[in-house]
Amino acid sequence: MCFVMTVKQAANAPVLEATANPTGQQRSRDTRHREVMKEDPMFESMLIPSSDWLSLLPPLNFETSEALAPNPNPNSDWMAWLDGMSSFTQDSVSPPAFVCPTFANTVSPALTSSSTLIPESPATLNSPFTNKNKRVRSETPDFEDLDDAAKKRARNTEAARKSRARKAARVDSLEAQVDALEGDKARLSTRLAVLESDASSFAQREYELKRRVALLESQLLESHRALLAKQGL
Repeated sequence: MCFVMTVKQAANAPVLEATANPTGQQRSRDTRHREVMKEDPMFESMLIPSSDWLSLLPPLNFETSEALAPNPNPNSDWMAWLDGMSSFTQDSVSPPAFVCPTFANTVSPALTSSSTLIPESPATLNSPFTNKNKRVRSETPDFEDLDDAAKKRARNTEAARKSRARKAARVDSLEAQVDALEGDKARLSTRLAVLESDASSFAQREYELKRRVALLESQLLESHRALLAKQGL
């Protein structure tokens, strides 16, 4: 409690002096703090001379070997560092050597020979015999010399090709049926138009015949009446 009151007094004491002499405020405050710490018995044990503090530190051994001697050429370390950095940059920037990947030859000689491209003339390419031979060769692949994965891929490819061929044939047949039905529709439409025109002409002729029959009946009735009148006389 005494220490707190002393510190408060020491903190409040230089206020008036600071207003009068603002340049010496910090100096007077430090002097007052040192006096208070000397007068207070609580800080007496802490104020130990600097010689006692130095005895607590470990001794410093300064080596005077050749390694600590000054370098006669101060630029040698800098040049060595530049050489090391340049070699490191060249090693890091240089691209790795390209290694060509090797693949196992799992394709049979028959497929290799059949897959060789041979230039052909346009007439030969468009020939139906050539297309037929190509279809026959593609429909009978050789799966004997292939491994399991290659066989599976070849079978899947063959199944997909056959499925596409079936779909194409189905589409072609449906298109042919649609064309035939459209032709039948056109013929039936023409025939219907002819029949409608015939029906209208027949109706007109029937009307004319009915009028003629009515006229003939009226003439026959008049002739019969005239004949009866002559016989009565």
